[in-house]
Amino acid sequence: DYTVLKDAHFGARGIPQSQTEAVLEEWAGELGTDIRRGWEFRALEQDDDGVSVAVAGPGGEHRLRAQFLVGADGGQSTVRAAAGFAFPGTSATRGMYLADVVGCQVKPRPLGERLPGGMVMAAPLAEGIDRIIVCEHGAPPA
Repeated sequence: DYTVLKDAHFGARGIPQSQTEAVLEEWAGELGTDIRRGWEFRALEQDDDGVSVAVAGPGGEHRLRAQFLVGADGGQSTVRAAAGFAFPGTSATRGMYLADVVGCQVKPRPLGERLPGGMVMAAPLAEGIDRIIVCEHGAPPA
């Protein structure tokens, strides 16, 4: 809800996901965090000294040990479910599709255009890159 922010606008939507991830990954690296992309979480066991995690990664099954484990794997987080934490937000009420496309020169519709079947929004992210968001009325979340 951008209205809760002072001088709120839709500018935050104009930041590519890849750029947000790069900034957060760099910051996490500076803090000494070990980020492993493409690994699959299987299970966890927690004790007073930290957490042991069963994962599947390059070379097969692995067991990792850490002081903390972050479940940043979405609204249906398997990490959060295994740790027994409830989702602190509200469930999605509709499905939306988002794509960052290159070379299409889409006509900008930064505040969205309401159509009989739903809504479409298109905005430039950078030179030659546009973000397109489509929401169909009645489309349930995946």
